[in-house]
Amino acid sequence: MKSAILFFLLAAAFGSLAQPQTSTASSSGAHDPTYINQVYFWAPDSLMSLEKASGEMKPKMKAMGFGGGGMAYILDGARSATRIKAADNLRFAIKLSGMMDPTMVIKLYQLDPKKKSREATVSSQGGMFNKSAAKTKNGIDCNVQKSGTDVYILIPATRLTPGEYGFMNMMQATGGGAQVAYTFFTFGIDQ
Repeated sequence: MKSAILFFLLAAAFGSLAQPQTSTASSSGAHDPTYINQVYFWAPDSLMSLEKASGEMKPKMKAMGFGGGGMAYILDGARSATRIKAADNLRFAIKLSGMMDPTMVIKLYQLDPKKKSREATVSSQGGMFNKSAAKTKNGIDCNVQKSGTDVYILIPATRLTPGEYGFMNMMQATGGGAQVAYTFFTFGIDQ
């Protein structure tokens, strides 16, 4: 009898481990991201993975520096494959391990599409004849709500207009020296 109960318990345990993990809402309405450090779009009944892309920080110069310059993140491709319909209350989710404020490591940027790339200008400064102060551009603030253990909901503080966007994870950097690349989770907003 004991061996039959033990067999039943082991079979139940292995059966639950063999089921694939999904990123859908549970019966209580909570969303649970499958992977740590990955940003997901928070749909009403599930989570949708955002496109993962690599972005390098590069200097941008105008007129060999006389017209000013700055720094920008450059991503390959003019458009993200992940598309989201414009709405007032867009939400995103991320699971982080440990006690960490997501706004310290996850940054949302509006990306300017070019012919073969997308760019997020991080800073710009006037040139020799334009003494304007350095400006930070393209960054979008997010409000944060905690949802369950280590899960955070990121809510853009302003409505996202149609265009290209990306969450940069500062904890996921590769390379070194002048060739540092960061992981971006990109998406586009459509009408």
